[in-house]
Amino acid sequence: MAQDQIDRDGRIKFMNITEEARRLLPEFWRFLDPKLDEILDGFYKHVTSVPSLAKMIGDQTWHYPSSAECLECHTDGGGRTLGPTMA
Repeated sequence: MAQDQIDRDGRIKFMNITEEARRLLPEFWRFLDPKLDEILDGFYKHVTSVPSLAKMIGDQTWHYPSSAECLECHTDGGGRTLGPTMA
């Protein structure tokens, strides 16, 4: 088994994602993707309304990449991951 598959399986196991959830996630993503910017904007608006959390986040401008932008770096060849992976 390839290392990227082992890493992916470890992360899935760690997050307690069931086989049924894995099967449904691609379908769910079709509904989530068009709303993701709105969801993240709302999340950060809420989080930054708490002064102590706002201080940790700072006043930087955030860019949330679209799924197409994510796939520019998260390729099949790279195992869809970037950076450290679970052993």
